Amino acid sequence: MHDEDKEEKMAHFVAVGWDRKLHIWDDDRENEQENVKEHQSKSDPGIDGHRDDIMSATYDKKTNLIFTGAHDGTLLAWHFETGFVKYYLHELDKECTSQNYIKESKSVDCLEIMKEQRILLSGCADQSIRFWDLVDLSSGKKPLFIFRGMHEEGEALTALAVDAKDEKLVTADTKGRFKLWDISPAKFKSGLSHSEIRSQIRLCWYI
Repeated sequence: MHDEDKEEKMAHFVAVGWDRKLHIWDDDRENEQENVKEHQSKSDPGIDGHRDDIMSATYDKKTNLIFTGAHDGTLLAWHFETGFVKYYLHELDKECTSQNYIKESKSVDCLEIMKEQRILLSGCADQSIRFWDLVDLSSGKKPLFIFRGMHEEGEALTALAVDAKDEKLVTADTKGRFKLWDISPAKFKSGLSHSEIRSQIRLCWYI
């Protein structure tokens, strides 16, 4: 993790994976400090973490939250300092998870933040990308927009990225194919319907 605005040093390393934990190391090179935090699932239902393998993670400095996505489609927001789960985003959209998430490929394999518009993108293996309003997480609202990557049938979405100005979106699949989308005209926070927002997005190229 690092502060892109260089306002404050955020010298930490975060690792997630099959042990369903967040491992956070302080990059203290002088003292060679070891693992200083380890956030994981707890038995108390009020602060439960993931119950399946964590596949992706990203950090938002403005909210001080670490977002993690798991193989079962769950999407959590952890407070960096306390290690407790603050939001269970998947509970706001029943399509995030299913009774047979392995067959339906609900795994959250990629997370990205649109820094200018303050939107979290969560990409799933079923090629769905959800746009979450980072400014309004406490309201308990559903995703602003759900976008289908429209890659080849049977291929899973494995990666996504946006440029610094939140104008272009790149998606990639398990076949090694890439798509570049122009999302600059899209008004995600305008209250438009999903179909209206989708009409504002244009495919630039497919490799």
